[in-house]
Amino acid sequence: MIIAFEKEEHLKNFIDTLQIGILIIDAETHTIVYANPMALSIIRAPEDKVLGQICHKFVCPSEKGKCPVTDFNLPVVNAERVLLNVRGERIPIIKSVKSMTIEGKRLLIESFVDISDRKRMENFNAQLIHELENANNELKDFAYITSHDLKAPLRAIGSLSQWLYTDYNDKFDEEGKVQLDLLVNRVNRMQNLIEGILEYSRVGRTREENETINLNMLIQEIIDSLSPPQNISVVIDTPLPTIYFDKTRIRQVFANLIGNAIKYMDKPQGEIHIGCMQDENNWKFSVKDNGQGIDKKYYDRVFQIFQTLHARDEVESTGIGLTIVKKIIEMYGGKIWIESELGTGSTFYFTIHEEKETIDPNMFIREIIDSLSPPSHISIVLDTSFPMVHSDKIRIRQVFSHLIGNAIKYMDKPQGEIHIGCIQNGNNWKFFVNDNGPGMDE
Repeated sequence: MIIAFEKEEHLKNFIDTLQIGILIIDAETHTIVYANPMALSIIRAPEDKVLGQICHKFVCPSEKGKCPVTDFNLPVVNAERVLLNVRGERIPIIKSVKSMTIEGKRLLIESFVDISDRKRMENFNAQLIHELENANNELKDFAYITSHDLKAPLRAIGSLSQWLYTDYNDKFDEEGKVQLDLLVNRVNRMQNLIEGILEYSRVGRTREENETINLNMLIQEIIDSLSPPQNISVVIDTPLPTIYFDKTRIRQVFANLIGNAIKYMDKPQGEIHIGCMQDENNWKFSVKDNGQGIDKKYYDRVFQIFQTLHARDEVESTGIGLTIVKKIIEMYGGKIWIESELGTGSTFYFTIHEEKETIDPNMFIREIIDSLSPPSHISIVLDTSFPMVHSDKIRIRQVFSHLIGNAIKYMDKPQGEIHIGCIQNGNNWKFFVNDNGPGMDE
């Protein structure tokens, strides 16, 4: 059969160069009347072995009378199907079928792409994921089993040491007492190491739900819990943002950084400063101290597990805290680094992503007004409609809550009025909160 478009040589040449398989099938007889070179390549047969073949007896696994297109009138658009080549191999394809009439003849135009490589990669990835899950489960089991097996004898050694210390303390000479103290300290250190390993293994494996966190309050709670000595002051230099984060993890980060600054302070008057600034789409936090500082050659080492810069008999440490901090920060898409000078102090910087979303101020401003419950003598009016904005929802809510709340708080008129609106100013939107209260001296 000669198909109409074959008379148009340039159109046939175009179809022949397509990198997708094209078959044209007689809808009545189901015989293949045309196959382009890519289709022949996928079927692995020359043209004379393909044309004239019945599709469901040759390349299509559907049985006679069960063709999805001609018998059941089902659409086939970018559907995953299987094609049989001349060797009987099942080739995964993405397939579309279009029915059309040319010169009074109903034809099926079938186009398909061989996705064997993609399927092999999907299977390979699925296998890798399966192996990774097994490895993670084995690691989890290993961590807990090992910790249990190690903790039991350690508890026995610790109990025995304490018993010796209590009941036979007068029997030991000074050297014996020193050695017994050393034994107790070693047991405690080993227990801390085991707990540190368990905690490190949990990071990334278990996550709590993110929640809204006021860092000004959280940091103050952490400082109070660490109970820094009187000669060390911990100061929050800048207002800290409210973030949407895993509260347990961000607490670990700040507790480790502030705790280390306290632990390694070598100055008679120690100072620790906590700050924050916005850096593009991130919050950039800093924990700065005036302690002993860190040599540049150790910047990477301090984040490695079990690595410490001091002998453990000088300063008790597991060498795991900063490793956990780094893992948490990187798990949430941030980064952490050090700037330090020996003898002067260190600053640990880290970033976390500032969550932004498309916000409708018309809705949340009304929510803010309802939550503030202004008294009946104060009216709050939205003078304009507001545009959709792409911003940090928590932060912009804080701004409006603060401005509207202050306007209510300081209102001194018997009939208070607060007007909220916005105007476009070049490429920016200019928002305003206007009230008829006492005003402010310039």
